[in-house]
Amino acid sequence: MAAYSTGCTGVAVTKRGRTLTEQISYCFGYSISRQKARLTLLARIGRATVLNCRLRPMSSPSTTGPEDLRVVSVVPILRMFDVAATIRFYIDYLGCSLDWQAGEGDRPIYLQVSRDGMTLHLSSHHDDGTPGTAVLVEVRNIDALHTELHQRGYPFFNPGIGPGPGNVREMQLIDPASNRIRFYEPAPTG
Repeated sequence: MAAYSTGCTGVAVTKRGRTLTEQISYCFGYSISRQKARLTLLARIGRATVLNCRLRPMSSPSTTGPEDLRVVSVVPILRMFDVAATIRFYIDYLGCSLDWQAGEGDRPIYLQVSRDGMTLHLSSHHDDGTPGTAVLVEVRNIDALHTELHQRGYPFFNPGIGPGPGNVREMQLIDPASNRIRFYEPAPTG
């Protein structure tokens, strides 16, 4: 978080127009004194840390007005190298649909695939994603998905279902760029 001085008043203001004290309170859910915020700013120019501050719980922020933020979805960006192999894996084997594709030929390719509630972005841009990234996907009836994938006869992978952390059943797939898609089904409750 970058901070700026408003002049001789000694009040630091962040890029969002909040004082440093308000920004720390907003980010961490705790209020601190103005003096502690100033000392923090002096100790770490441009970075608000609250390591040595006395913290007091604060009421939750208002849900109306400009601070009304809702996370709608999270879409991971996975790295890919071979576009044809990636499309064969996600479309032909996994049963996703290709929603859109940007780029073609020798240029970097960026595409979106989806299936039911799962949406993934795949990119050949050099700074997008890291090979070997893991993505967790919760499913209902993992046995049906397992059977469906075995019937497709993908020659490069034959996944099984096993126990996962937290008493779940898990099936892990590895795409052509070594990204891991972990399908899991939570244990029944009750």
